[in-house]
Amino acid sequence: MSSPTGSDETSSSIAFFTTHPLTAPLLSDPTYNILHTTNPPFLNPLLASVARSPTAIRHTLYLYRTGTSSPLPPSSQSSPSPQQPLSSSPRLASNSGPEGHLMVHIGPGVCGQAGIAHGGFLATVMDEVCGTLIPWTGFDNGMGMFTISLKLEYKAPVYVPEEGAVILASVRVERVEGRRMFFGAVLRDANGNVCTTAEAVFVRKRGGAGL
Repeated sequence: MSSPTGSDETSSSIAFFTTHPLTAPLLSDPTYNILHTTNPPFLNPLLASVARSPTAIRHTLYLYRTGTSSPLPPSSQSSPSPQQPLSSSPRLASNSGPEGHLMVHIGPGVCGQAGIAHGGFLATVMDEVCGTLIPWTGFDNGMGMFTISLKLEYKAPVYVPEEGAVILASVRVERVEGRRMFFGAVLRDANGNVCTTAEAVFVRKRGGAGL
């Protein structure tokens, strides 16, 4: 795992996620790079200023790699062993393209119903895990891309106790068609259960800010 110099907050997040059985296997993998930001917890400044608080988002960390033979976490209701790498997803295992993982330590401030993470918040996490990977693929030519489709399936609730919980969103580039990039993503709760899946499509800008 590549770990260039980052902020104290990034270092704190690394230390936190290294202790959690859901995220520790990823952090022990030397093929991943850590994305350090100057505006935690997300690259998106709106999310950084709005969602960052002791009761909502407490820690985040983004890992990525641009090519891999190791598949994404499972798309079935199963819990990973803390000692073993995350196992394969039947839907995504044949793809060895770029992938990213967004680790988030959440508190009850992200809940809609009491003790359950708001679906809109989870949708934002899924959009963010996809979009954050794009610059490292080189596909956007430095111009950026827009989300044009985000199809979600909520498989199970994400429960958030008062002491908080860890979630992990994982994404892989599935294919590219013209200016469009297609992603498959899964979001798992602290026990490794897949709670949300997503199919996202982003389009590369033609230039400036327009589609």
